[in-house]
Amino acid sequence: MKNVVAFSQVPVDQREIALIFDFDGTLAEDSTSAFARWKGVKDPQTDVYDWANKLIARGWDPPLAYLQTLRASVRKHNLPLIHKKDFVAFGTQFKVFKGVERFLRDLRKRFDTETKIKKAGLQLNYYIISGGVGDIIRNVSIARLFKEIWACEFHYDKQGWATYVKATVSFTEKTKYLFFINKGISGTQSRVSPYVVNVELAPEDRPVPLSQMVYVGDGPSDVPCMSIIQRAKPPGKTILVVGESGIHKSWEFLGRGRPVPAEYGKHGHARLVIEDAVMTIAESVADKRLADKEKYLEKKVGY
Repeated sequence: MKNVVAFSQVPVDQREIALIFDFDGTLAEDSTSAFARWKGVKDPQTDVYDWANKLIARGWDPPLAYLQTLRASVRKHNLPLIHKKDFVAFGTQFKVFKGVERFLRDLRKRFDTETKIKKAGLQLNYYIISGGVGDIIRNVSIARLFKEIWACEFHYDKQGWATYVKATVSFTEKTKYLFFINKGISGTQSRVSPYVVNVELAPEDRPVPLSQMVYVGDGPSDVPCMSIIQRAKPPGKTILVVGESGIHKSWEFLGRGRPVPAEYGKHGHARLVIEDAVMTIAESVADKRLADKEKYLEKKVGY
């Protein structure tokens, strides 16, 4: 029997503002490299990513390539095989960039207490769409602050050993999760009924308009999501976080998002730009909602 998804016939109240992050390089260092080092791989660049690039040159999808070489590298160096509890243990001690957790908490507090936004009944939700390993990211300290986390997944055998790749997230694949948010499809629902993303919904029936999204990323795999959000009418906001090496010079990023250093402290560039983007969209949506409400009330009382 096919999974059947019923969408409510009640008019959709588009009150959510979605702040969507990539993870590796955006909120933290590359978690896969860090995990490989934690497992005992001395040179993840050579033993995981350079090897993966050779597979990519032969037609492999990038996430499949690096996840495969991660497992193969562990075997190559005669290290203990990867177990689900390894990802969990590593995730619990993995540190995000300095200031990230405080920033997310402070932004939510400001959003929830701003008079106009509160009066308009808006909600702010955080999401992660990442090409990293889900069982690492879901165990990082900030994970509890996010409404949903979508990432690459391993299949585990009955003993918990990672046996093969179950799900990957990259490039246009990331846009699928963008539309899960757009159409109000929960994480649980997206996993048991993946085809539901294709259900046709009019713009006014989508709980989270693309124009009410802020997307923050750092790499080529984020470009499709950035492009979609930028083409929304009105457009949402896209922000390109850059590491110590400076602005990403790939032609793919030209005009894709405002580049800012990965600084999340009190006066950090990323913090200030992301907060400004969220609050700008929220205030615009609040103004419209309150104006529409006022017109409705005036009409009801005979003005």
